[in-house]
Amino acid sequence: CLPASTTIGTFIKKMRDTGLDPKKQAYLMATAEGPCRFGQYMVLHRNILDKNGLGDVEIFAPTSTNSYMGMPVMLRSYLYDTVIAEDMVFKYICRRRPYEIEKGSVDRAADAAFRMMIEGIEKKRSMIPLMTAALEMISKVPVKDEKKPLVGIVGEIYVRSNRFCNDNLIRFIEANGGEAWLSPVSEWFIYTSWMENYFSKLYDKNLFEQALIHLKNAHMFRRFRLFEKASEPYLSDRTEPHMHETLEVGREYIPLIFEGETILTIARAILFLKNGASLVINCSPFGCMPGNVTASILSKVSAEEGKPVISLFYDGESDMNKTVKIYLSNIKR
Repeated sequence: CLPASTTIGTFIKKMRDTGLDPKKQAYLMATAEGPCRFGQYMVLHRNILDKNGLGDVEIFAPTSTNSYMGMPVMLRSYLYDTVIAEDMVFKYICRRRPYEIEKGSVDRAADAAFRMMIEGIEKKRSMIPLMTAALEMISKVPVKDEKKPLVGIVGEIYVRSNRFCNDNLIRFIEANGGEAWLSPVSEWFIYTSWMENYFSKLYDKNLFEQALIHLKNAHMFRRFRLFEKASEPYLSDRTEPHMHETLEVGREYIPLIFEGETILTIARAILFLKNGASLVINCSPFGCMPGNVTASILSKVSAEEGKPVISLFYDGESDMNKTVKIYLSNIKR
């Protein structure tokens, strides 16, 4: 999978330095429709590959245009399972690491857990047993019995999830006395499927098409809940809201037909605040249109809820996370 676009040139060089032929690798970079910059990452990757003499190398780019179809059904289903499993394991890492007794102990357990999962994935093993085994490995790490301020993280999916893009935001939160809860990557796939179902009825698709879309999406929602149920012994206090609940909250500010992460960001921020978060951070790339819309609305939400919501626009240069330190310091006091 291609990393952040600003590092792909270095990525190609590293491959060559380690004896890998970039022309013989498989490249994956998902994309999206519309003017959102997420749809531009793949275009930029293409340009950089071309400039590095890799014009014949193809990029596999599943798109939100058709809810990330375009691959064999079984492969698509398995990849979806791996995304959910990784979301759950990462959530548990963030749940445990701020309270570890021995510094670095959770990271060591997590590294071993992910290696075990990767080996299982390469052998196409069932993901739920792999996930629960990874959670069990991490649960063995001794932790302190205390509570720190909970920080919900929302915003543009790539920036909030990519530690290079957000300057290691989660680590920064932990270093300054907080516990992070990151909105999962799988949230976006569930949202696009929910909207596909919604639009199939809104635009009067025939009953056969509606039935197929409904069955596919029901399967996706059910799979997510199966993973969440399996992880309940470890993450009973970290369950995600149902997409219908999320969008019902968000549509008070943004109409459903206004597609994209804007409604998700606003709604998830509100639900974080209502369910115990002391602070919510809205992450966006510099100049992001949905980011600007959400930042303006979330300032109102913050006043209504009486808790801080800060919007950070990352440009790769400024130290945006320093603001978080001030808020966490005040919250702890």
